[in-house]
Amino acid sequence: MTEEQPRPKRRKSIPLGVKLAVALDEVRRLRGLPEGTKFHFDHRPTLAQREWDSHAVDTIPPANDPSAIQLLTEVEHHRITHGTKATTKGSDAHGRKQIRSLTGQNKDRPKRAIPSRPFPKPNPAVNLPKQVIPSRPFPKQSRPMGKRKGAGQ
Repeated sequence: MTEEQPRPKRRKSIPLGVKLAVALDEVRRLRGLPEGTKFHFDHRPTLAQREWDSHAVDTIPPANDPSAIQLLTEVEHHRITHGTKATTKGSDAHGRKQIRSLTGQNKDRPKRAIPSRPFPKPNPAVNLPKQVIPSRPFPKQSRPMGKRKGAGQ
């Protein structure tokens, strides 16, 4: 027969995944969210907007600094990162696009002060005949068979 194992003097530590699941359930309960709500981690300020520390080879503050990471619902995170269905104005994507366009990183050359003319200039050596624009769409013509009967009577 098998002998019963004695109770261990020290319990096992709770795995990190279980701790995270309990923490997310508590957040759902405190915020009044339905069961099954998904969460995402969001960097504030965004990684693209942080300064780069070449000595530490990381951003300032560091990318995985817990004080610079927020826990958001999936819907909130998508709205903040990508914007609404109508526009990206005010979102992280809009901010990244502004930085790229102002610094000229998204093109081979920096932006010009005035864009080039989209169509060629007319050749001044060619003189086209000037025509008078008629005041009516079609010139009045006399009818071949004369006036209509009953018109103007």
